[in-house]
Amino acid sequence: MVGFFPRESIRWTHLEEPPLLRRLSIALWPLAVVAGVGVRVAHAALFGVDSGSWFLGTAYAAILILLACGALTAHVGNFPVRSWAWRVPLFAVAEATVEALASLALILLGVEPLGAERAMVDQWPAIAVTIIRNRFLLLGGFGLVLAVSVQAARFVLYKPVERAQMDVDANEEVHGIETGEHVPPPPAGS
Repeated sequence: MVGFFPRESIRWTHLEEPPLLRRLSIALWPLAVVAGVGVRVAHAALFGVDSGSWFLGTAYAAILILLACGALTAHVGNFPVRSWAWRVPLFAVAEATVEALASLALILLGVEPLGAERAMVDQWPAIAVTIIRNRFLLLGGFGLVLAVSVQAARFVLYKPVERAQMDVDANEEVHGIETGEHVPPPPAGS
C-alpha cells in the first residue's frame, strides 16, 4: 500500500505552482474574503429563488462545503498541524465575519433572503450570530477531522525523523514566502 503514496513528490519544473496562488493560500484574509462573500452570495442567489426546495438546500450545502472547507484546507495545508489549533478557529472567525458583513451588504441592497421574505437591518445581529456559530462549528469540526486524517497518514507513512523534518521544511518555506526570500527548490535530478 505504501507504493501508492510516495515519500517525496516529483518536482516538475514546468508544473510549479504559481507564486501568487501560494502567497494567497498562506494569507488568511484573502481566502476568508473569497469564501465568505462567495458563500453569502450563493445563499442569496439560491434561497432568493425558493427557500423551501431541498435541491437548492443541497446545492447551497455543497457550495458552502466547497468554498469554506476548501479555503480552510488551502490555508492550513501550508502549515504544520501543531499550528492548526489556533489557525482553524481564527480562519473560522475571519470567514464568518466576512460572511456576516456580506449579509449586511445584501440586506442593504434588499436581496438577503430570510425564509420567504427579505431580511431587514434589525434582523442582521441575529443573522450574524447564527453565521458565526454555524461556521465555527462547521470549520472547527472539519479542521479537527482534517488534522486527525493528516496525522494518521503521516504516522503510517513516515518515520518520526522524517515527520519532524517535514515540519521544519514547511516552516522555512512559509517564512521565505512571507518575507519574499523564497527560492524554489531545484528540479529533481539536477
